[in-house]
Amino acid sequence: MKFINPPIKTLFTKTTTAKVEERRLSFCFEHASLENGCLCFDNPRFEPSDMIELVKVLKYISGFTIKDIQDNMDTLRFHSVNLSHKAYLKHIYRKSIKYSGSDDQIPTLFQLEVFTDNSRGVAPRLTFYILIDCIGKIVYFDYQHLLCSEMYGVAKSIPEDWFSRFIK
Repeated sequence: MKFINPPIKTLFTKTTTAKVEERRLSFCFEHASLENGCLCFDNPRFEPSDMIELVKVLKYISGFTIKDIQDNMDTLRFHSVNLSHKAYLKHIYRKSIKYSGSDDQIPTLFQLEVFTDNSRGVAPRLTFYILIDCIGKIVYFDYQHLLCSEMYGVAKSIPEDWFSRFIK
């Protein structure tokens, strides 16, 4: 591939370390869901300011080492996601990342708070899995915190069948 203006050449500087806990997360949107659903980055309920908050969180969390994140899990509202409370959630996740292996080998899914706005009834969470090289493969923008919630079917703003589009 020829570039009209070639990429800038820089001197190689080692940017990582052999110790995982000293590395910083980088994010990749390879699996980002774009299906106009409740877990998607193109959710029609978003306000433009929501995406600005997402970028701010990505920038902020990228400044932390893995050890910093582990030490501040409560403050960051960073945690693994257990998909076993609703049988279809693991199916949706497997389909989203095109995973065909066994359940005991599926990558652990994590969530990180983007913000919480009680007046609007939203609590978006960035949902991703982490590779050994500290790349966070983003899968969902869980706008209403559905993956860890028991509220859908109860909260009138969340359709009881919000997940049906993902199961096709």
